[in-house]
Amino acid sequence: MNVSDKVAYAKWLKSHQPFHWFIQFYGILARGGFDVIIGNPPYVVNTPEKVGYGFRENLFTTFTSKNLYALVFERSLQLADSNASVAMIVQLTALSAEKMSSLQDLLLRRGFLATSAFPRRPESIFDGVEMPVTIMVSRRSSHTLHTTRVNRFYTEERPSALAIMRFTPHAVRLHGHRIAKIGSAIEVGIYRKIESQKAVLCSLTTTASNHILYYQEACRYWVKACVGLPFFRRNGERMSPPHGRTLHFRDAAACASAGCLVNSTLFYWFYSAFSDCEHINDALIRDFKIPPTSNPSEWIKLEGRLSESQKFHARRKTILTKQGHQIEYDEMDAPRSKPILDEIDTVLAEHYGFTAEELDFILNYDIKYRLGRGSDEEED
Repeated sequence: MNVSDKVAYAKWLKSHQPFHWFIQFYGILARGGFDVIIGNPPYVVNTPEKVGYGFRENLFTTFTSKNLYALVFERSLQLADSNASVAMIVQLTALSAEKMSSLQDLLLRRGFLATSAFPRRPESIFDGVEMPVTIMVSRRSSHTLHTTRVNRFYTEERPSALAIMRFTPHAVRLHGHRIAKIGSAIEVGIYRKIESQKAVLCSLTTTASNHILYYQEACRYWVKACVGLPFFRRNGERMSPPHGRTLHFRDAAACASAGCLVNSTLFYWFYSAFSDCEHINDALIRDFKIPPTSNPSEWIKLEGRLSESQKFHARRKTILTKQGHQIEYDEMDAPRSKPILDEIDTVLAEHYGFTAEELDFILNYDIKYRLGRGSDEEED
């Protein structure tokens, strides 16, 4: 740009709106940076189609995250004083997405990190924001991680939602990118007892068999899974459901035990702590630690009763698609099976060695919202 050409320069200034932090805030940055930075950066994937400007990759350790909010967070740390507090409202996936491991690493290396988690159901923490979010606070101090559990509330509970929120210190980070959303020592203890087990669920699986576990990826308040494929018919023809995932197990007992576990409140708690609170990641199921069992028939009986309950309470639905197909399927009414699920969780507690207090926590986890109004509605 030829700055001597005043007309062209004025046009460039208007179109590009250049901004230089050191010039605009010389005094602050010369002294070391801002004392406090807070923000709500854009949740935009960094692609040429969505972002009309570029970044120098070598200047950002979070470049691989491919999202503007991670880059803004890192840039804020660069502009902050070494002892500053930096807080951002970002997507909840910042605590669970593999691509966000670079942002997590950056914040954990800096020292103190506190995160609070807010799903979008039953109400969003911010009016008009249909997005699960987390508030992340970073400070330069000793390396400690403090988190809350998943914070849910109804509209009338909004005024007290933050007042009753509790943080707990821990160091639980699964798969190198899943920061646990837990808010009590009880939850830390439950996780430690799960993690102490030697085997994982996928050790019971095989590449192909007739022992199939089906589960829905979308999840709000209940994990919906069943042994065998659920009823699904298109234009009068019975077929496999086009949505959902399946796992094949080596025998009936292994499949039954997996069916009990994945439907349990214990697994729902685990999913809530380590997921985006919207979808079940396949690795969460496959890598779940399982205890040894010496009574396979116990799981076959429990799963049989659960299957009977699921089928009895299922609602047969018929819809017409935009393409003109008639779809018939069974929609699970998971809350109606809570009594048998409680029995399953009680048996699981014995195998994992949970205390009575830990079992009580699991049985009643998020119960007000799981059994409350609209708790079993399908995701949009």
